[in-house]
Amino acid sequence: MRKIVFSAWITLDGRIAGPDGGYDWVLMNDEVGAYESQILIDADTLIFGRYTYTDFAAHWPRAEAALAPEDRPNSHPHRMNAALKVVISHALEDPPWGPVRLLRGIDPAEIQALKEEPGKDILIWGSASIVQQLTNLGLVDEYQLLLHPAVLGGGKQLWQNIDKRVQFSLADVHQFSNGVTKLTYVPARA
Repeated sequence: MRKIVFSAWITLDGRIAGPDGGYDWVLMNDEVGAYESQILIDADTLIFGRYTYTDFAAHWPRAEAALAPEDRPNSHPHRMNAALKVVISHALEDPPWGPVRLLRGIDPAEIQALKEEPGKDILIWGSASIVQQLTNLGLVDEYQLLLHPAVLGGGKQLWQNIDKRVQFSLADVHQFSNGVTKLTYVPARA
């Protein structure tokens, strides 16, 4: 069975976006870029909420088009564009960036069926409200948090709407040379 993997940039104070919604605190280098590419190579399906989907839909097709034709097939933008996008939204109509499957809400049986389909991992980038709901339902299999050495003091919190305590087991730690630490957690099983 496929697993749902959530990957996010996060600060020491639990923020996933700054007070203005920005990401100027994110530390990127070749190592972090290689991680971002590899996690996408390991997945063939992406889950988004409407806002993240809309932001990505405005960016990734243009990013691939900007590449030289010979550089496109194995590029990060190509993988983003080729992956199945599962968008969970009550409001979105006619999503333009495909391939896409539109879900009008989170039905645990539907998400479980998605996990049982053949394929690679299912990746969630961003989409905090979606990952919170899936966490509440116990449907996320792995959390890869890229902890950045920054405190923002404001901005979007990751864990705002969790219904009950969730325990995790630390599965892996990897420190990048720029000070970012990837913490991989799996839900603790009782």
